[in-house]
Amino acid sequence: LLRRLLLERGDTFSDEDYLGTITELCTIWSRAGCVALLARWRATRPTSGEMLAVLHFVREKSSFDPPLADALLPPSLDRAAWLLGLSAAPRPTASWETASRFHETFRDGYFHALPFHRDRLIEIFDACDDPRCREARKDLDTLGAPAPPPNE
Repeated sequence: LLRRLLLERGDTFSDEDYLGTITELCTIWSRAGCVALLARWRATRPTSGEMLAVLHFVREKSSFDPPLADALLPPSLDRAAWLLGLSAAPRPTASWETASRFHETFRDGYFHALPFHRDRLIEIFDACDDPRCREARKDLDTLGAPAPPPNE
């Protein structure tokens, strides 16, 4: 349902839409969904006062859940936004450390309603010269599902 709602509303997904959906995801549904939707909101509306307030609130409430609290820090949200294919997110550099962080974000934050683009993760590992990247790259073809076409 969330995927259909996002596709239907597209760029008109309002701050109120984000607020209601994130309230459900972050308190009831899933950590991955919470992170993915907050990353999308932050990337598409970085100056939204509502987004900043909700992000602050969710970070405070997630103090009992250190993995979620870490996933809501700006570097983690930037990685999630980049993996979602949002142009507002910065392109990463290719080092073993960077590739490892993106792999962790992909693994822990994958949410089927807002799927990460596996090809973006593969791009990072392909650009990395470290032998550990080449070895880890072999397993990426089986990780997650490729992002569906936008019209689904």
